[in-house]
Amino acid sequence: MSDDDSEDDPLDDIFVDGDAINREMVSKLLEPYLQIDQESGSFYPTDGYKDLNSEDKILVTLTAQRAKEIRGLVDSSAIGPSEISDLSGVKEGTVKPGVRDLAEEGLITNTEEGYTIGGPQLQQAAERLLSEE
Repeated sequence: MSDDDSEDDPLDDIFVDGDAINREMVSKLLEPYLQIDQESGSFYPTDGYKDLNSEDKILVTLTAQRAKEIRGLVDSSAIGPSEISDLSGVKEGTVKPGVRDLAEEGLITNTEEGYTIGGPQLQQAAERLLSEE
């Protein structure tokens, strides 16, 4: 196959850089709701975060964990209900049914390490969160 053939490959339009897409989606999803300290990873909620319901705060928290993983601040974005509660400000008794519901809806994944939000789920989360603005 010559170089000329590879330049005209129609598949080039559907093969993408998943990491770049995830970075863009995470940024777009988080920007209205919180900022993250680039050294400590601490969350700084905005006024928009305060207006979210508890399940949406869980989604934002898990997305922020994903951002920290992408930036190398944590080894894994998966966290349990107790840590979700600590980070989100949502009571743990509310987090547990919330993560179950979000997992059943396919918006987050329950792994052995905890709950996380994956690449394809980011689009669904963005549709849910950004359509409510």
